[in-house]
Amino acid sequence: MFATDSDSLAGQSGGARITQRTRTVTLASHEIALPAPRTPPDDIEQVLERRPESAAVARHTARAVLDAWRIGTSTTDAVLLVVSELVTNAVQHAEGPIVLHLHRERAGNRLWIGVTDGGPSPAPAHRRHEHGRGQHLIAALTDRNGSHTHAHGATHWAYLKTS
Repeated sequence: MFATDSDSLAGQSGGARITQRTRTVTLASHEIALPAPRTPPDDIEQVLERRPESAAVARHTARAVLDAWRIGTSTTDAVLLVVSELVTNAVQHAEGPIVLHLHRERAGNRLWIGVTDGGPSPAPAHRRHEHGRGQHLIAALTDRNGSHTHAHGATHWAYLKTS
């Protein structure tokens, strides 16, 4: 189902915030805002719950946005893996809220992916050394990546060239 909203869709919990004309799409039971065909925005934000299903919700959003932006298949596949890793890390290791950010830089043909979280969450001792391969995967798939700590938590980000 598509519904066209006027100038913005304010970031409700689980919603995407877009500052241009949008259409709302329901995927499974999750409603997301997509760019209207004529004026796709270059910035998307989606607030996610701190639950394991959020990685799948973020992938669905990212795929829909990348399709609207007409991003190539190989870049889309890489972005989906990066989104999945970053959101999964936030769900497992950080406090909420979790926010997915997608930004398209048209001039440089690059995408910026960011996941903001509410800062580290105490991890049980048995989970501390279980993981760690995701950062190597992100480094292999992206041109640059890193983290920025701020007053409300951290943003983990990556840049990819578009195809």
